[in-house]
Amino acid sequence: MGKAVGILLSGIFVGAVGVEICHRKYPKGMKKTCDSVKKMKTNLAKSFKDGYKNATEKTVAAFR
Repeated sequence: MGKAVGILLSGIFVGAVGVEICHRKYPKGMKKTCDSVKKMKTNLAKSFKDGYKNATEKTVAAFR
């Protein structure tokens, strides 16, 4: 268990360092990537909420 946690933490650390290196080397590309990921996240959340609302409304109407 301890070994697995150590591997997990070291992986997170290496990933964070890698992102910082890329961010310093390619700031415009990273900003563009971050903006597109934020846009996808917003659209995904909106789609999920709309789909959940549609699914629950149909279920409630079927039980009436």
